[in-house]
Amino acid sequence: MTTSNLEEIFQAASAAPTAEIIVEEVVTRKDESLDNLVYYTVELASCMYHLNMQACLIALNLEHPNFCSLQPFLKEQAECHMKDFECLAETVRSMDYLLPMCQKGLLGYNKGFKTTTSYDAKEALGLYCKNLEDIGYKAKDCHDKAKQIGAPDLENIIADVIHHMFSGAWKLKSSMRG
Repeated sequence: MTTSNLEEIFQAASAAPTAEIIVEEVVTRKDESLDNLVYYTVELASCMYHLNMQACLIALNLEHPNFCSLQPFLKEQAECHMKDFECLAETVRSMDYLLPMCQKGLLGYNKGFKTTTSYDAKEALGLYCKNLEDIGYKAKDCHDKAKQIGAPDLENIIADVIHHMFSGAWKLKSSMRG
């Protein structure tokens, strides 16, 4: 790559629009397109960001007989959600798409996320577990879209997300029974 090519790339990048896309204006279609795949991938990344915050806050506020095992588990989950977020977001950027520039824009991709309103450990953990499962199924849909488009790199990343969602739900349910 020559210096002149780099200059052209940087000039084109600086001329690219920097305004955020308002999520409500995004219309997904039934057909398989790269735009739809990116939208669903950003939505999945938003889920990971939500789950990271939820796991962190539940871990901080947890008062439960299994605290000594659940609190470190939730901290590990939060770290895993952030790593999944970063992998998904980096893949979107590698496809030359932009992500929202702020938390508000990112969280706007997933307005249906169920938030915890109770400090009761059993209720909060139950909702978190339900979110893990729901987002696991959402990830399966996104995986199918990646397969239809022919994006094996994204398929592999999403397969890891699916594994993390369902194994986290299984471990949490097993810890809460009894």
